[in-house]
Amino acid sequence: MPGLGISELLVLAVLILILVRTEDLPKIMRVIGRVWANFYRYYLMLKREMRQMERSIGIEEEMKDIRSVSTRLNSEIASFNREIREDDTSKETSQNEVEDPIQSSTRKEAR
Repeated sequence: MPGLGISELLVLAVLILILVRTEDLPKIMRVIGRVWANFYRYYLMLKREMRQMERSIGIEEEMKDIRSVSTRLNSEIASFNREIREDDTSKETSQNEVEDPIQSSTRKEAR
């Protein structure tokens, strides 16, 4: 499920357990399962239709190229974001290691 992490799913599960009676829980889970299965089935049908349209129009190869470029761009963006986070972490660490001049001067005066 895109956009839903484990923490969001846990919050939803806790809310369901709090708000729903235990007798109704199996019924609700069945309904959720059916809705999800229908959603996924329609998603796969739409995806299949899009690929058939690409073939019928004759842009199948171009779309493969676009998808591969998109995949490469997404991986580059992810690696760039990792580098930025690592730089931020290293900057915070180095800033914590640098002593505050005011604190160091007050320490010297106290001695």
